[in-house]
Amino acid sequence: MFFPAPKSTAELYQEQQNLNYLRSLRSTVLKDAQYIGLYDPQDWTVFNRFMLELSPLKKPLKNYQADEFDKLIKQFKSLKSKYNKRAQTPGTKEWYQKNKLPMPSKN
Repeated sequence: MFFPAPKSTAELYQEQQNLNYLRSLRSTVLKDAQYIGLYDPQDWTVFNRFMLELSPLKKPLKNYQADEFDKLIKQFKSLKSKYNKRAQTPGTKEWYQKNKLPMPSKN
């Protein structure tokens, strides 16, 4: 218990491969979230709230296992396609964001 047996190089390599695979899945989700404006690297609150309330399994991104990412990636790809469709319509929030224009005043 206090002195666990050292892991073999094959086990260490497998763990590293699994970790890299999880990182790639997470980066796919974060890339799409940043594209649609849901994720800002300086402020995670909006993204975390979305994950806890609207993601398929309603849990933080770090708690997703490799086999659970299919639904989440499908959701974010759908959000991205809807964002692109709405960004083509002038005057929508997505159009202003995509063209990096300030939102007009409501006055």
